[in-house]
Amino acid sequence: MVFMNYLIRLFLLISFLSFFIASPSVYAQKNDVEIDAILNAAESFFKFIKQRDYVKTWNTLTRKSQDTIVDDVFKEIEKMRSSQKDVKDYSKEEIFADFAAGGPLSKSYWDNFLEYVNPDIVLEKSRWDIGTIKGNKANISVKYKKSDNPAILQLYKENSAWKFGLVETFWTRK
Repeated sequence: MVFMNYLIRLFLLISFLSFFIASPSVYAQKNDVEIDAILNAAESFFKFIKQRDYVKTWNTLTRKSQDTIVDDVFKEIEKMRSSQKDVKDYSKEEIFADFAAGGPLSKSYWDNFLEYVNPDIVLEKSRWDIGTIKGNKANISVKYKKSDNPAILQLYKENSAWKFGLVETFWTRK
């Protein structure tokens, strides 16, 4: 009986220690998977825009970024319509659908974006470091080799997927 109690205690001790030894590695694996998903979400934006795959580019963005881009395009179209009568009228829903489908507004917008942003600088000539991850928000530090300060990319988890906050990262606060 004493021997049996000893075995039970030994088994419980081994089980207890195994839990604490295995837990950090399980946590680290989960964390590594999450970090990979965050980095992939940000990198995908730059890869897709470089390839001029504007449908996939659009799908990498947060809903806030998408809505802000639609609002900006809508306002620009309204300005153009006030000075030119031959400008097609678009609703915000039609603009959103155009971007989701890679239509002419989307193509024009992203082609213009690429005149000012070179994705190769971010993809090939910058150092990426994962920053903080808190809940549904993550930061990535991207430092161009010729720059003094890094850009801090903001990513957000939406519907179980990490999305790039283009607007949250680069648009100035109004």
